[in-house]
Amino acid sequence: MKVSGFNVENLTLLVLGCGLLLPALTGTHLVLLSPTDNAYVWNRSSVLAAMLLGYGTAFLGMSFWSLYLGTRRTSLRAEIFRHAGDVRALMQNDLLPAMRRAFEPRQSVVWLLIVSCLGIALRAYFLAQPLRYDEAYTFLNFVNGHVLGLFEYPYPNNHVLHTIWVKLSTMIGGAHPWSIRLPAFIAGIASIPLMFCLARTLTKEGSGIFATVVTSVFPYLVLYSTLARGYSLVVFLALALIWVAAQTAQSPSIAASVILSLIAAFGVLTIPSAAFAVAGVFLWYASLLLINGNKLKRIVYEFVVPCGIMTATLSAVLYSPVFFVSNGIEPVIANDYVKALPTAAFLSRIYPHFADTLADFWRDIPGPVLALGAVLMALGAYGAAKKRDWPVLVLLPAVLSASVLLFLVKRAIPFPRTWIFLIPIAILLADAGWTYCIGMLPGKTRRSINHAITFAGAGYALFLMGANAIAKYPDTGAFPEAPRVAAYLKPLIKPGDEVHASVPADYPTYFYLWYNGLSDFRAKEHDSGEQTKYFVVQKSGYMETNPIQERIEEPVEKLIDIADAAVFRITPADEQSG
Repeated sequence: MKVSGFNVENLTLLVLGCGLLLPALTGTHLVLLSPTDNAYVWNRSSVLAAMLLGYGTAFLGMSFWSLYLGTRRTSLRAEIFRHAGDVRALMQNDLLPAMRRAFEPRQSVVWLLIVSCLGIALRAYFLAQPLRYDEAYTFLNFVNGHVLGLFEYPYPNNHVLHTIWVKLSTMIGGAHPWSIRLPAFIAGIASIPLMFCLARTLTKEGSGIFATVVTSVFPYLVLYSTLARGYSLVVFLALALIWVAAQTAQSPSIAASVILSLIAAFGVLTIPSAAFAVAGVFLWYASLLLINGNKLKRIVYEFVVPCGIMTATLSAVLYSPVFFVSNGIEPVIANDYVKALPTAAFLSRIYPHFADTLADFWRDIPGPVLALGAVLMALGAYGAAKKRDWPVLVLLPAVLSASVLLFLVKRAIPFPRTWIFLIPIAILLADAGWTYCIGMLPGKTRRSINHAITFAGAGYALFLMGANAIAKYPDTGAFPEAPRVAAYLKPLIKPGDEVHASVPADYPTYFYLWYNGLSDFRAKEHDSGEQTKYFVVQKSGYMETNPIQERIEEPVEKLIDIADAAVFRITPADEQSG
């Protein structure tokens, strides 16, 4: 009896699915591992079984889907190629021309280059600040070693996609502070023209001036463009997600869902908390589809279902190496930093969390400028409502609603920097208010005002550089004395000596010791008592309230004070007695 639709394609997928499922379900994978004399692999046998089960189920599902498509005289391969062609056509015929139109006329490109150079110069100035705790920890533990280290996830410190880019950057340019920070730096710079393009897309002709200048000099965005963390990459991907959504919001399509899902999955691979931004943009996109007259059924079947499935699937596939190396999914979704809190404790921390977040966001921004920004946001919302400009009006409320809902469901307090993607969205709304205000002025006056805002941005950049403001922020564990401490210790340390430090002084000091050519300076498993021990402390941290002399029984000698750092030494016992 011939089964309709049965062919080589679904038979191959069926064999692959069963070939992966059976070893997992029967424990045969353990037999296959038996020749492997590797404790690392054996300790992950349960994770391997789960991965085989997941991929086997996926291939089995694809086999049945292929069988169904065969009954309709097509194939899964043909459908994949058709949708790939649709994606290529969407990019060639819609997205790329739309991006080119955003940079017309020519004088806009010249002005954008000037503002981009301003943003590059400001970021380049602070690129030279000493590496901080999170950056040094990521490099020493995940980047500087075996390739599997890229996928270790003991803490949320590893921003996997960003870490991969850091690995490539340091392989090409060598392991230097600038090359470690290069991926974040490039993402921060790329966000400037993308913000201009997005503002032109959302609020049409004449917009983008205010948004681009503010993005170039906004202190919090500058900070994370000069630190080797994944947050500037998340900002860039969030802006890209918004832009693609804005360009395809007239009607849903599988091609648009594929592109949106790819961007979203890369954002989640960078930092899992990027799910806040993804959920917000997806809600905004669905709202625009509904506003534009698409029926709910079409939105569900051509956006919600395919985009949800593809985003989840792509994220799981991209995280597969992390799940294997980290021995399970728990380190990613259930580590100590993202575990749900008891309801009472969670509710009591909501207000302080958001108060601290806002305080971080508007550091070094003068009060009148903040007030002007709030007024412009209100005018942007008013103008958008008056003109029925729904993409602008709905964006911030949709992103906030979805993010807050996910935040309440998760019941965990994230780092304040998690919400950094909200900054450019607020800037977009303020840009709409700026455009609404100056749109009522004569053309010559508008140009003069736009020139003035550019000069004001340049002046503000000079202020930030003159005050060294960004380098003074404590975010992610600042210990600016680390290079000087390492340079001081380098001639003193002999083979076998130990260097001890506490957060945030430890990993910045370890990095610069390594950078200066020292490798054998960590605490040894067996203390012989013959080595000299050096202690590095940050004086403004715990030293004053918990002096080092109260924590160490042996006699301690202070060697030097270096600004906010102090270096102590315990000499070997024979030297003490001598």
